[in-house]
Amino acid sequence: MLKKTVVTFVLVLLLLQQNTSAVLAQSEDNPLSCGKGFWTPGIDIVAIEGLSGTIINSQESHTISIDFYSEVNFPEYYLRIDTPGNSSIYTDRISAESNGSDKYKTTFVINDLLALAAFSTTEARTYTVTFFANRNNRFDEMCEVGNYVVKPQEIQVDLNNPDRYCGIYDDSTFECVAMDGTKYPSENHNLCSNSQYGCCSKAYLSLTNNVCPSEQIRGCGTLVGSDCRTSDNKYIKNYSSCTSRPNVCCFKDDLSSCPAPGEPAPEPVVGCGTWVGGTCKTADGKFVRDPRGCVTDTTQCCSNGSMPTSCTEQTPTPQPTPVINCGQLVGTSITEMCKIGDELLGPRNYYACPTNRECCRQSTQCTPLNEDPATSPNPNENNNPADDVVDPPFQGPTVATFNALNPLIIGNSEYAVHLSTPGGIVSRFLIFAFPIAGLILFGMLVWAGFEILAGASNQKSLDAGKQRATAAIVGFLLLFASYWLMQIVEVIFGISIL
Repeated sequence: MLKKTVVTFVLVLLLLQQNTSAVLAQSEDNPLSCGKGFWTPGIDIVAIEGLSGTIINSQESHTISIDFYSEVNFPEYYLRIDTPGNSSIYTDRISAESNGSDKYKTTFVINDLLALAAFSTTEARTYTVTFFANRNNRFDEMCEVGNYVVKPQEIQVDLNNPDRYCGIYDDSTFECVAMDGTKYPSENHNLCSNSQYGCCSKAYLSLTNNVCPSEQIRGCGTLVGSDCRTSDNKYIKNYSSCTSRPNVCCFKDDLSSCPAPGEPAPEPVVGCGTWVGGTCKTADGKFVRDPRGCVTDTTQCCSNGSMPTSCTEQTPTPQPTPVINCGQLVGTSITEMCKIGDELLGPRNYYACPTNRECCRQSTQCTPLNEDPATSPNPNENNNPADDVVDPPFQGPTVATFNALNPLIIGNSEYAVHLSTPGGIVSRFLIFAFPIAGLILFGMLVWAGFEILAGASNQKSLDAGKQRATAAIVGFLLLFASYWLMQIVEVIFGISIL
């Protein structure tokens, strides 16, 4: 009896093992089998689009689509894309679209700028793509879709907008931070010399014969290491340090702007002025903060966000003249006309409404019979319900609030999605519960065997050993049966517990 029980237990454990082998091929004749086990349904991928081509860095989104067969349409799917540098990109969780009998299609759209920047490159890169599906209220790793090489592409660069591709080198992250905030990793930029910028992207330099922009910025700035930078972080070439203030630097021809001994450094002000080289100065010689050129006069400049209308030449939007649709009947019954505002309409150009001598251009504009014209909406007015703004009700913490505090999400853990729900936590525990229960069962059976062998001449010891073996087997079977009972309840009632 004991041997049969042990053999049965080993066979059950072997049957529960999932078949994780997969051949990386995608076609109708040779699909990629993902996540299939003896007790677990999986999928067969037959087509993948959107990963093997190149991606232009100026596009706003990128689409990845996967066609597959499956006996079960799982609720949600997502992709994890492992990029160079041990970082991962996660797509949104989406549902699959049915394309026929047991055939489905998932379309993942990548809009995140950092994710698109990971694909946009001037050098060949390899990405590992993993497909996940929500099975039993938790996301399981189905399989790796494959390794894809993104080849260098012909980058579309606007040479008239260097602020998008050139900026300041951040030595803490080894990135080139463009003036508009775009970040280029170390492999995608080169440092600049004799330029108002500290670095530029390789894509930009590939079209300028590796020559950085060299506009001469004038005025004064602050010494940052060995660089002289203006308030908007542009570099001043051919500068000299001010004798009175060693931390202040100015263009060699603008040293007259250096502060006198004891005076503070010239701080930029918010306002308007005139362009002096690449610097915007007020009438009293102060520098203008974050200057932008005026549309009406190219010699004038103002701080960004503080431009007057005379500088931007903003033409006010003309307001449409309201159209009056209804009025009152005037005249006698023979010469009756409809007066709408200052306009008189003849009999063929208006509709006489049934109440209060009202007349309108069309019958649908008349006041309904069951409404009082004094209280009914005015047909000449545009009653917009959106004008009545109601304060939204108070809302407490949301899922996003708790996700921001989740250390697994903050640490980019691969179990962040699995352990986001109580069912996921229980399911994760069950992965370890069955092996632990099996070890306990094995230990109890060995203990019972020793009791039976040691007390062969003692009926009480024999009974104790048999009871211990029986209790161990029954306990394991109860644990196993309770798990599958929950699975049956989920199927019958259509709910997700584990």
